[in-house]
Amino acid sequence: MALTNAELVFRPDINGRMAYTSVVTGVKNNLFSDVGKDDRTAGLITWKKAFLHLNATGFSPLINPKLYLTALTPALDFVTLTPGTFDDTTSTGRHYGVGVLQSNITSGASGLTVTGEHADYATLEPFKVGDMIRISDGTNTDWPVIDTISYVGAVATITTVGTIDNNYSLTNTIVSSVYQPADIQGETANLTVTSTAGTLSAIKVNNKGSIYDSWTLTFTSATAFTAAGVAAGSVTGGDIGSDYTPSNPSTSSPYFTIQASAWGGTFVAGDTVTFDTNPAQLPLWFYRKVPAGTTTLANNTVNLAVEGESA
Repeated sequence: MALTNAELVFRPDINGRMAYTSVVTGVKNNLFSDVGKDDRTAGLITWKKAFLHLNATGFSPLINPKLYLTALTPALDFVTLTPGTFDDTTSTGRHYGVGVLQSNITSGASGLTVTGEHADYATLEPFKVGDMIRISDGTNTDWPVIDTISYVGAVATITTVGTIDNNYSLTNTIVSSVYQPADIQGETANLTVTSTAGTLSAIKVNNKGSIYDSWTLTFTSATAFTAAGVAAGSVTGGDIGSDYTPSNPSTSSPYFTIQASAWGGTFVAGDTVTFDTNPAQLPLWFYRKVPAGTTTLANNTVNLAVEGESA
């Protein structure tokens, strides 16, 4: 199955959790606000959180995702990417960034020297041992892994695992550290059935409607149960004789699915099933620093690429 661009949606956060509006590509101030004169004069650091949402019906994952910045910002500010969690309100993750070559690369080389986008790279160190890096001049692209690295200021001297296939010149070549999270899909965790004789073998988490939540199903009879999530609150209950698909009103698709065939044994009133759902979302933080004394620039941009595969 192929995923379309419409099924990979960037969304902002509300108090650390994903909101259901969209961060529309190419729209001014879609994530960061304009920076006024006073802030440009004094300097400004801004963190913004966003989520990559697998907004597709069904259960197919985004496989082997890769995220990376594709260019330096045109202005004197800079932006890095850091991983987040489903509900964090501050970032503690490492930085991923971008730089340019300090010298040409010849095919067959196993090293390169990269000048980071800003002097702060000396402390942020967005390139690290074990990172995949993307080297691209717009025509050729290599994806080596960093074997060793040393920093002198914002300049990183890198050796790679294996060799680099193509020639690269200083002109138009961008080097990016690549964030490689786990496959993006809805999942369950910590399934616990509290019953003398009842069983539940599986819960499937729908990509589009899934949320980060802890759920409790409470049986009111041998077949019927109520349902509630810590975040979602009470949702429509169900029974073991029918497929159970409680709907997320924000997406008009199920939070999760329990097929009737997954139930077994015998339940009684008071039995419970608890489980967590991890959504088909990738939480991200974007760090922007505007150094003191930065001049104004209209139409400043930051460019993030997302790649992945689908089954």
